[in-house]
Amino acid sequence: MTVMGTSGSAWSEDDGERLYLQGRDEPARHEVAVEPVDTLAEQVEEFVRCIRSGERPETGGQEGVEVVAAVEAVEASAASGRPADVADFRG
Repeated sequence: MTVMGTSGSAWSEDDGERLYLQGRDEPARHEVAVEPVDTLAEQVEEFVRCIRSGERPETGGQEGVEVVAAVEAVEASAASGRPADVADFRG
């Protein structure tokens, strides 16, 4: 996975076990140490904890809507070759 922003870029490789960052003004990317985790196990643990305790999950429905809107905007932009506004895909 690669994420690009106005200040730099980040790359996740090897199923998230390697992370690279590169600032906008840096000539090359550099690796950042990460602790490998089982993200599915963490999500299930949080889900169970929230059910038992009534806590609000770290990411809820609204955050899910934002992710879907961003993915749909990316798909629309790729199909049209033009920028797409995420706000147009919230619903």
